[in-house]
Amino acid sequence: MRDSTLLVNVLVVFSLTSVTQTIPTPTGLRGCPSPQYLERGVPGTVQCSFTENFVDVYWYDSTKADIADKDPVLIYRRPTISGPGYMSGEFDVHPNGSLIVTNVTIEHEMIFTAEEITSTTDPPDYYSVTVIVTVTPTPTTPVVDRCDLSEPVCLLQHNDTSELTCEVRLSRPAIPLAWHPWSSVTGDPIKFISDIRNASSLFTSSVSLAVPSVGPPSVDVFSCMANDTLNLLGKRELVVVIYNTDQSSASGNPFKIKVERNSQVHLPCGTNEKFVVMWERRPKEVVGFIVSGSVNYTHSFETSTDLDSSGSLIIAQVGIHHEGLYTCLYSDGVLDKVFTYELSVIVMPNPAYAVVPGCGPERYCVLKVGRKGNLTCSVRGVRPAVNLEWGFPDGETTSDVITFSNRQLHSQQNGETTDVTLTIGYEIHDTTVQRLTLECSVSGPTPAFSELSTPLELLVTDNEVPTAQDPSSTIQLNVVIPVVVLSALMIVLIIAVLIIIRKVLFKPTRAKNAEDSEQEIPMIPGIPDEMTRFIRELKGTYENWYSAVHPIPFLEDKPFPVNLLFVEGGIEYLATNDRWESLGTYHNISSDPRVKSNRRILEGEPGYGKTTLTLQLAYEWCRGLDESVKALPEVLIIIKLRQLQGINSLAEAIKLFLLPKDTEFGVDDIDRLLKKTPSKGLILDGFDEYPGNGDQSSLIQDIVSRKILQDTPVLLTTRSSFLPKNMTAVTKRIRLTGFNGACQDLYLKRIIPDDEASSAKIKEILKDNPILADLCQAPLFFAMFAHLSQQDETDNESISSATGFFRYVISCLHHHLKRKMNDEKVVKFEMWEKDHRKLDKMAYERLDDPNRVNGWEKADICNLLGESFVDQYLRIGIFLEEDSVKVNDAGMIDHIETIPVVRFNHKLFCEWYAAHHLVEVIRTAGDDLQEMLDRFDPNNYQYLFRFVCGIDVTAAAGVISYLQSVDGYEPYAILCMLEQKDSADLFIDHLKRLCSTRIQISDANTRILDRSIGQILEIASVQKIQVNSLTLDSSFVEMDENGRIVLQSGIRLPCLTNVKELWIDSTRAEYTVPQIESIFEGMLKSDCLERITFASCILPERFEEKHILTQLLERNITITWYPSSSVFTLDTQTGTWKAFHVRPNRQRARAL
Repeated sequence: MRDSTLLVNVLVVFSLTSVTQTIPTPTGLRGCPSPQYLERGVPGTVQCSFTENFVDVYWYDSTKADIADKDPVLIYRRPTISGPGYMSGEFDVHPNGSLIVTNVTIEHEMIFTAEEITSTTDPPDYYSVTVIVTVTPTPTTPVVDRCDLSEPVCLLQHNDTSELTCEVRLSRPAIPLAWHPWSSVTGDPIKFISDIRNASSLFTSSVSLAVPSVGPPSVDVFSCMANDTLNLLGKRELVVVIYNTDQSSASGNPFKIKVERNSQVHLPCGTNEKFVVMWERRPKEVVGFIVSGSVNYTHSFETSTDLDSSGSLIIAQVGIHHEGLYTCLYSDGVLDKVFTYELSVIVMPNPAYAVVPGCGPERYCVLKVGRKGNLTCSVRGVRPAVNLEWGFPDGETTSDVITFSNRQLHSQQNGETTDVTLTIGYEIHDTTVQRLTLECSVSGPTPAFSELSTPLELLVTDNEVPTAQDPSSTIQLNVVIPVVVLSALMIVLIIAVLIIIRKVLFKPTRAKNAEDSEQEIPMIPGIPDEMTRFIRELKGTYENWYSAVHPIPFLEDKPFPVNLLFVEGGIEYLATNDRWESLGTYHNISSDPRVKSNRRILEGEPGYGKTTLTLQLAYEWCRGLDESVKALPEVLIIIKLRQLQGINSLAEAIKLFLLPKDTEFGVDDIDRLLKKTPSKGLILDGFDEYPGNGDQSSLIQDIVSRKILQDTPVLLTTRSSFLPKNMTAVTKRIRLTGFNGACQDLYLKRIIPDDEASSAKIKEILKDNPILADLCQAPLFFAMFAHLSQQDETDNESISSATGFFRYVISCLHHHLKRKMNDEKVVKFEMWEKDHRKLDKMAYERLDDPNRVNGWEKADICNLLGESFVDQYLRIGIFLEEDSVKVNDAGMIDHIETIPVVRFNHKLFCEWYAAHHLVEVIRTAGDDLQEMLDRFDPNNYQYLFRFVCGIDVTAAAGVISYLQSVDGYEPYAILCMLEQKDSADLFIDHLKRLCSTRIQISDANTRILDRSIGQILEIASVQKIQVNSLTLDSSFVEMDENGRIVLQSGIRLPCLTNVKELWIDSTRAEYTVPQIESIFEGMLKSDCLERITFASCILPERFEEKHILTQLLERNITITWYPSSSVFTLDTQTGTWKAFHVRPNRQRARAL
C-alpha cells in the first residue's frame, strides 16, 4: 500500500428516507430536519419550518463554539435582511426563514443554528442543523480501466487481466464499493481489497479483485456495486465479463455452415441453461453477449445480427461480409464450454445456369457444329469459384465417339464474386454420328451448384461451321423445317427485288434520301444493325468511365474499376406520409413499386456517391451482371449535366459526349433511333451543376416537368438543396444517406484486404475523432481518408476539424507530385502550392455568380493563372480536364465546337479556395458584412463557412456573429467554432449558452442542419453539459433499438444522456404502447431527465411495463400529454393518465 494512500475504515449507513437535495417543509411541525445535504457548486437551502407569524430569525455558525460567543451570520427581521453573511453575498434567506447558501462549497459543511423569536415576551427557540456537502463523482458510474462506460457490460480478455480495480472518483462523501460474483451457483464468497483516498476533500473509493488464473475455455462475470445511498451516481453497478478462449482449440474443428446470401442463419450455442453467453468472430471481434441474473443484459454490436433468449446467434440476412469463424463461449455456472462455426456465404450466379454461347435461357438447346472445334461455357457472379466440366449427362468425360483436348479454365475475380469460363477443344471421330448430347456440368461445395448444369444437343455436319465459342456466329436450331428455310429465302429475294425497283423508279433527289433508302436495306448477315452499333458505342463510352475511378486524384497510375470500389451505403425514399423510409438497396430504384414512376430524383449531400452510383448502374447495364439490370431499359442514356452549356437537344448531347468522334451516327439518326426504341431510360447526373438549372424553359427542365419524353423513365441526381422547382406530382424522391460502420468496414476490406492492422488503425482514428467520423459518413471523404492513410502517416491532431482534414488532403496531393520532381523544380512547385490568390478569387467569383457555369475554357484559365500552374493542378488532381462545347450564334450542331474545359475535381475544392478569398473580403466588408454573407446559404455552403473559420480567426469572429444573428443558423455557428483549434474555451462557453436554452429540431430542417444539431448534442454529452430542453417539432419518427431518436430527415441523434426535458410535438400522429415505451427506455438513459412532454398526438390509454413505470416513479420524472385543449399527466403507479387542468397556450406550456 502506497504511503500517500489514506485508508479510511468507516462503515457509512444512511437512511434513504431522510436524504434529499431539497427537503420539503414539514406540515404541522416546527424545527429543522438534520442532517441536510447540499450539493457543491449550486445554490442550496437549509430548510426549516418556523411559526407562520415569527418576528425574527437569527442564523449562526455553531460548528466550533456556542452561539452565545458568536454573532449571527444572517439576521432576518421581516422584511429586513442583514448580517455579515448577507452583506458578503454568501447567504440569503427564504421568506419562510430558511437559510439560502448562494453557492455551496466544502466549507459550508458545518453546524448551523437557527434562533426563532416568535414574540417579544416569549423566549426564543433554537434549532441546530448539520449540513453535509455532497459532490457528484466524475464520471457518475463505477469505473474499471479499459472498460467503455457507454456499453452496458464490460468485456475483457483473461490474458490481459490479472487484477480488476473498480473506482468511484472524486465524490463526497465517499461511496463504498464491493465486488460480487454474478452467478449464484458459484460457491465461495468473493474476496477483495477496499481503499478510500482523500484528495482536496474529495474521496476516491476503490476495490481490487485478483482474477483467478483459469485455462481456456472459461468465462467469469463480476459485478462492481456501489452503496450509493445519496443517489449521487447515475449508474450504481458495472458488470465485467472476463473470458478466455484458446484460438487454436476453438478454431480446430469448427462446424462448417454454408448458406446462400440473403438467407437467415441460426447458430445455436449449446442446449443447457446458461447465465452468460458471448459470441466472438475470429480473431478478436466480439459480436454480442447475454448476461442473465437479477438484471438481464443482451447486446449485439452489429445491427445485422441478433441474439435470442437461448443465446443463439441470428443473422437475419446474411451478406458476404458475415463470412468467418464464430465462437460461442458460454457458462451455466458450473462448466464453461465453447462452440465454433465456420460460416461460408454462397452466391448463386446470374443467370442461374451455365451459359453456353448460342443457347438461351431455355436450358436445353441444339447447336449446329462441325466435327472439330471448341466448346465454351461459363457462370457469372458466383461465390465461391466453381468447377466446370464438359462431358456426357451421365457424368462420363471420355468416349470413343468424341475426344476433348486443350482444356482452359479461367477465373476472373469480379469484386466479391467470380466469373468462371471453360473452353475445351473437341473432335468427333465417328463419321456416322449426326447428333450428340453433351452437358456443361457445374460442381461446387453444395449440391445446389449441380443444378446449374446446362445440357445441349450437337447437330454434327461435315461442313465447316463456326463453333459455339463465337456467339455472333452460332446458330441455334430448335426445329429444322426445310419449308420454312425456303420460305424465308423467297421473302428476302422478293424484298431485294422490290428495293431495286424502287431505287430505279424513285431516284432520290438528295443525298439524305439516298442514305435513308440504304438504311432500309435488310441487315446483311454478320453486320450488326443500327441499334446494335448504337448500343455498342454507348457501352464503349461508359466502359471508359467506369473502368478508371480515382478515389484519390493523384492515383492516376492506379485507376480502379467502379465495381471493385463501389460499396452500397444507406438509401431511403420519401413515402406518401412525407416520411423518409428505407428503400433497402439501390437495385430497387428501378423495380420497387414504392418508387414506381418515370420521374425519379436521386438526391444526396456533396460526396455521398451520386455519381459513383451512376457509374455502377452503367457498369451493370453494360455487363448484365446484377438483378437491377432486369429492370433497366434496352438503351440507357447517361448525361453529365455540367457539360450541357448551350445544348438544347438530347440527340446533340449524345452525339457530342456519348459516342466516339468517328461515329457514323448523325443527330437525326440518333433522334430517329431514340423515337423507335420502346425501352429506353435516361440518367441525368448533377442537376446542381447544370448551367441551366435556373432556366425554367431549358431542355432538362422540360424533361423534369414531363413536357417532353413523357413515357421515358428518367433518374435525375442532385444535391438535396438543389431540387428542381418544377417537379411533377408523380416524381419520386430517393436519397443516399452515406456510410455507416458496416459500409466503411466493407470498403476497407476491398482496398486493403489483407491488412487488418491498417483497417483497425483507421477505425480507431475515427472512433477517437468525432469531427472526422462525421465527415467520413460521406463516402467521398471516407474513401479519400482511407486511401491517404495508406500513402502517408496520419496526424490525428491535424485533422480534428473539416478545415484540418481538407488542408491535410491538399497537402497530400501536392506532396505526392513533389516526390516525382527533380530538385530544381521543387522551389517553383512549392511557390504555386502556397500562392494561389488568383485561383482563390476565381473560385469565389464562380460561387458568387448565380449564372455560373462549371469550369473555365482551358485557354482562358491558362491566360489567367499561367499554363504551368494549371498543368501542376491538373497533375495533382485538384483540377480535371474534360470536353465541353462552345455554341455560336447559329446554335446548330454543325456550328458547335468541342473545346477543353478545366474544372475543379469536386465542388468542395472550389469552396476551399473560395474560402481563402472570402477571408480577405470579410476583413474589408465593414458594415456590408451581413449583406455580403447573405449571398451564401449555409444549408448549401456549410463547408465554405467552416473553412473560413478554420483559416482565419478574425474572419471567423464575423462569420460566427452573423450565423448567431440569423434564426436557425445557430448550429452552424457552433460547427464554425469547432474549426478553431485555439478557441476550445470559447466554444464550450457558447455551447453551454446554447444548451441552456431550448434546442428545436423542426421537420423543415435540412438534413445537414439536423446532422449538425446531432453533432452538437453528442459533444455536449461528452463534455457533460446539460441540455435544458430539446423540442422535436413534427420531426420525430421513432426511438430505435439502440435508444437513438430517428428524425424525419433520417438522421439518428446520439443517445441523450444529458437532456433535462424532451418535448415531442407530432401533429395528428398516433403512437402505440411499444413506441412510447421505447421513448421512455431511451430517455431513461439521461442522468438529469425531469420531464417528457407529448403534444398534438394520440397516445395509448394505459402502460403496464412495470420496470419502466418503476424507474419513472423512483426518479420522479413527469410525463405530460397535451392531446388538444386538455392536459394529462401519467400516474406512474397505475400507468394511466390523470386530467390536470385546461391547457395553456403553446408558449406557456413549453415553458413548464
